[in-house]
Formats: sequence, structure tokens, C-alpha cells
Amino acid sequence: MDFRLHLKPKLGTLPLNEISREQVKELTAELMGKGLSRNSIRNVVATLRLVLNQAIEDGLIVANPATKLAKFFKQAKTARKIDFLTAAEVPTFLEQARIRDRKKRQGDPEYHLLFLCAVHTGMRAGELAGLQWPDIDWNGKFIVVCRSAKEGKISPTKTDKIRRIDMSDDLAEELRDFRRRQLEEAMRTGRNELPVWVFASGEGTPLDVHNVSKREFAKCLEKAGLRRIRFHDLRHTFASLLLQNGESPQYVKEQLGHSSIKITVDVYGHLIPGANRQAVNRLPSLRHAAVRSSELIAEG
Repeated sequence: MDFRLHLKPKLGTLPLNEISREQVKELTAELMGKGLSRNSIRNVVATLRLVLNQAIEDGLIVANPATKLAKFFKQAKTARKIDFLTAAEVPTFLEQARIRDRKKRQGDPEYHLLFLCAVHTGMRAGELAGLQWPDIDWNGKFIVVCRSAKEGKISPTKTDKIRRIDMSDDLAEELRDFRRRQLEEAMRTGRNELPVWVFASGEGTPLDVHNVSKREFAKCLEKAGLRRIRFHDLRHTFASLLLQNGESPQYVKEQLGHSSIKITVDVYGHLIPGANRQAVNRLPSLRHAAVRSSELIAEG
């Protein structure tokens, strides 16, 4: 992803032995100008450094111009602190979305289902917009995430990878009910086919989640008496609630589609309640051994 979005446009046409230190410094300056966070720029530079290290091993270049660059982007903004809904806030928020859906005209998008899918899958906004009915495996209870839709354009996922997301029983039931209502409405109005998109606009095109975020999402938060958060924070909600329920970071990483476990741990590791103290308390000691011996004697 870093190569496709940031490295290829700037350096992709150059032979590796023509990439200079000055060009790499210009790259970091451009990334800062685009508003990327310090961590994001660090990841881009790390990707470039790995490519150039391999070029050194292959004898193509003699020095790596992408080393010791941190001082050139240390002024970049730090990543925005994540926010998310708590386990108690999610039902309150979803209930307001359902109430607003009931007041809409028949055939309008059902935003409660969109929000539920975001909270129960952690899919990105574009991935939700790009979700099609054939992507859902009803028997296996999973969703295949293979595309993104934004502003009418269909593209691969952010990481260019297809992934499989487990589907909760509640989400599966809600999606089935929605599909059934769509079919009933189609039969009533004499339509021969349904939109392939799960979350479709009135014209049958992928839903513009950006507009939904500005209007319906913000309004539902307000009606629920909740603070203003971003639509993307529903993805954080999914991850944080899984971790707080004891799921492993590796499972969360796979569900979110992160390219590495490091990203998952860097972003969400602090949300695992008591994880560090639980780890250190499991270290062996004489006192621990004495307590365990006493327990065994008592049991015998």
C-alpha cells in the first residue's frame, strides 16, 4: 500500500541507483505537506529503506539514501487519538439509527444496518460501500472483503488484499431480513432485479458513505446523546471491544486486514485491560511457588 500510494508516484519511474538522498528528503516533505502523521511517514520510509537494503544485497547500489531520516519529519503531526463507542453506548446509538430508519420512505437506505455492519465487522467505509450480496457466505457466516467503493469508483481494498471477516449471528439475521424485505419490495413494484450492492443508493449505485457520515451518522449520535466521533471510529469500536472481550491481537489484526501485527498492537495495545500486569504476575517467584505448594497440600 505504501509503495502504491506514496512511493511509486514519486520514485517509481527511477532506477534504484538513481534515487538520491535529496529526493528521499523531498518525499518526506511532500508526505508532511499531505498531512500524513509521523507514524505514517515512518512506515513509508521504512518500506523504501527495505527495498533499498535489498538493492544493496543484490549489488545494485552501495549506500542506502533512506536511512536516518527521522529528523526530517519529526515536526509531522502525531496520529490522532482514536475514539470509539463503549459496549454500553453501541445499543443506544443503534437504537436511534433504527428509529430514524422507521421514519424514512420505503426503499430508502437503512442506516441502522450499515452502522451495525461497521461495528460488527470493522470494515472501512469504502469496503462497506463496495460490499455486494455474493460476498456474503450465509452458511459459513463470513464476509469476503475484496473491493472498495468511493465517489463512484471501484478499487481494491486499502492493502490490495482480499480477507475474510467472521459474521456475527445478529448481523447475519439483520442482513437476511433486509434482503427479504428488498425481494418483497421488488415483487410488489414489478422490478426484475435487485442492486448487487448491499448498501445501495436510491439509484442502485454504491452508497456514498461520506455523505452518510456527515448527515445520518452525526444526527444519530446527537439523538443518542453521544459525543461527536468519526464514522471511521466505528472500526476502532469493533477492534477495541474485541480486545476488551479478551480476543487476541492476532485475530483482531486478521479481521481488520492490517498488513502487520505491529500496526494492530501500536494502535490498540493499550486497550487490553490489565494485560501488562497479568503478564508480569505470571512470572515465577519463590512466593508464587510457596503459595502453589500450599494449594496443592490443601487439595490433597
